[in-house]
Amino acid sequence: MAEKISPISLYTLMVSMILSGAGLGIVLKLMDTAEAYDEPFEHPYFQCLIMFVGESLCIFIYLYQRQSLVREFGSVQASPGMKKAVQEGMKTDINPLLFAVPMLCDSTASCLLLIAYINVPASIAQMMGGFVVFIVAIFSIIFLKRKLYRHHWTGMVLIFIGIGLVALSALTGKSSDSSNKNPVLGISMMIGSILIQGCQYIVEEKLLGSCYLSPMKVVGWEGITGTIFWCIAL
Repeated sequence: MAEKISPISLYTLMVSMILSGAGLGIVLKLMDTAEAYDEPFEHPYFQCLIMFVGESLCIFIYLYQRQSLVREFGSVQASPGMKKAVQEGMKTDINPLLFAVPMLCDSTASCLLLIAYINVPASIAQMMGGFVVFIVAIFSIIFLKRKLYRHHWTGMVLIFIGIGLVALSALTGKSSDSSNKNPVLGISMMIGSILIQGCQYIVEEKLLGSCYLSPMKVVGWEGITGTIFWCIAL
C-alpha cells in the first residue's frame, strides 16, 4: 500500500530519520547511565523487548491506513497501488510467521548494539553504525549479485577508512569518559551487530523484494513476533 510520495515528504522523512537516529543514541546512553539503588541500569534484553513493543504498535497505523483505503476505494484490492502490484505479478500478502526470520536477526543485532552502548561512548557507537553501509554493499554483491560502480566503491573505501579511524581512536585513545568502560568489548559487539544487521537487510530483501506490502504492516508484524519471542525468553 506504499504509494509514491512528494520530494518534500521524502526529504522530511530522511531528515526525521537522521534526527531520530541521533536521538536514539542519546536516549540509550542516558538509560545506561541511569542508576537505581546505586546500580546502573544495564538491561539490554529488556530494552530489546521495549523496542519490539514499540514496533508492534505500527500495526495500528497499518489498520488505519487499510481502513482509509477501504473508505476511499471500496476495498484495499481496488486501490491503484494494489492493482499495479497485481498486474506486475507481485505478492500482496505473506505468512506473518516469516517475519520471525528478520526478527531474530534484529534481536541479535540489537542486543549486541545495546551491550556496545554500555561499554563505549555513544558518539563512537553512532559513528561505527555507518559501517553497515559497507557490509550491506558487500553482502549484496555476494548474495544478491548486485553490481557496484566506481562511485560506489569510492564511497565504500572512504567509509571503511573513516570507521577504521573511529574504532582505532576508541581502542588506543586514553579517555577519562566513564562511559568508555571496555572499548575492546564494545567495539567487538558493534562489529558483530553490524554484520548481523547487514544479514537482516539481505534476508528482508530476499523475503520481501517481490512483495507489495505496507511498511507499517511489515514493522508491525516484526514487532509482534519480537514481543512474543522476548516475553517467552525473559
